[in-house]
Amino acid sequence: MPSLAIIFDMDGVLADTERIHAAAECEVLKNHGIAFNADDLSKQYAGMPESAIWPAVFSAQKKPMPPIESLMNEKFEVFKNMVKSGIPPMPGAQDLIKLLKINGIPIGVASSAEPQYIELVLTELRLKHLFNAITASAEVMHGKPAPDIFLKAASKLGVDPQHCIVIEDARSGTLAAKAAGMKCIGLQYPGNNQDLSAATKIVVSLKEIDQSMLENL
Repeated sequence: MPSLAIIFDMDGVLADTERIHAAAECEVLKNHGIAFNADDLSKQYAGMPESAIWPAVFSAQKKPMPPIESLMNEKFEVFKNMVKSGIPPMPGAQDLIKLLKINGIPIGVASSAEPQYIELVLTELRLKHLFNAITASAEVMHGKPAPDIFLKAASKLGVDPQHCIVIEDARSGTLAAKAAGMKCIGLQYPGNNQDLSAATKIVVSLKEIDQSMLENL
């Protein structure tokens, strides 16, 4: 059994897409008579599965919610249109993945995004084939901040949870990693105002992460 594995969140860790998701959600909400600021939406709901975001927003706004499937389909079409020109990787993501692969460290993705987003984003970034396992919140009973998705990812990787390190940019993700008994590196990039205090260590860029940091975390 490997003695170390790295589990990446996707949006805001591998791909610079947090703002795109929030903008797409705001556009859908606008179409349904709800005005929401993208920064506020991201701050409140970053890291949560989309299936939980829509009911929370419509409930808070005291508005009747359309069928959740139609909202999710509508958002995916908006998102696809927004990323037609490409999806930007987070700085340092590709180099870090190369380092881990060279050193034979198993790597996985555990994302709250729906499977179609994971497929789109990782394929666009040309990273999908590099991961040993990919896990979506749709595969587990409870989304982040519950530990389910990270425990599922560890199981797929064949690594004990205590030997897994999660890289996260959202409060719900750091709490989920902690609940799973995993160490966590919080990515507090400029403009990310999430409370990452539950993380074992906080960095401002993936470029800070090296083999020594991972081994001594």
